[in-house]
Amino acid sequence: MLLAAVWRPGTGEQRWSVGSPDSFKSDDTFAFKHALRISSITANGDQLGGVWRPGTGEQRWESGMSANDFKAADAQWFAKGLRITAVSGGLTAVWRPGTGEQRWETGMSHSDFKTEDAKWFDHGLRIAALTVNGGNFTAVWRPGTGEQRWSSGMSVGEFKAQDANWFNHGLRIASLSVDSGSFNAVNHRRHFGALGATASGIKVSSGGRELLSGIDSGTTLSLGGLAFLEQKTLQKLKPSPQTHRSAI
Repeated sequence: MLLAAVWRPGTGEQRWSVGSPDSFKSDDTFAFKHALRISSITANGDQLGGVWRPGTGEQRWESGMSANDFKAADAQWFAKGLRITAVSGGLTAVWRPGTGEQRWETGMSHSDFKTEDAKWFDHGLRIAALTVNGGNFTAVWRPGTGEQRWSSGMSVGEFKAQDANWFNHGLRIASLSVDSGSFNAVNHRRHFGALGATASGIKVSSGGRELLSGIDSGTTLSLGGLAFLEQKTLQKLKPSPQTHRSAI
């Protein structure tokens, strides 16, 4: 599995892992017991990848769902005060404690997604998570304010240029999905602090302490920078014999 990743300034512990579903369950159990929660998840074939950051409270996740499975799971967890915090092709999703409105759609074409986003934007919602799989869009909208921009079907070069443009206008990457080498990204007007000397918000190598805020699979980017960060600033999770899903 090749990975695309976004780093932003941050502090505190961070763990990440990529492997089989059983390995991911084991890693999540270990992380959950050490007060870490999933902040990003990606699914690609028979592999799952995730990033864990400090957190408390309930967490639920499911992978390999059909659209109907996803609808049923979300209705169940929404009724118990959980909201979708991460989604990946597959369908794979993470639910964490939250309040307020939530809307999602899956299996959308590009034009369907454009229409739905315009509708929810006018209702005070912003894209909180986006994944594109085989040209089909899945998105989650949550309450938000301020400017939002998104682009899809970009090459690496187009993505880099687009991100540099929005970065210079005060927008940062809020969601990133890679579909067969095609980049799809959402940028929000939020303040995250300086990202260093480069203009682009995406980085594949760094000598500083920049925490992994998003991860996705399917790109053709080299793993050289990511391997450097793994050695210098990140830590892989230790194996754990327990494989059950995380919960309180």
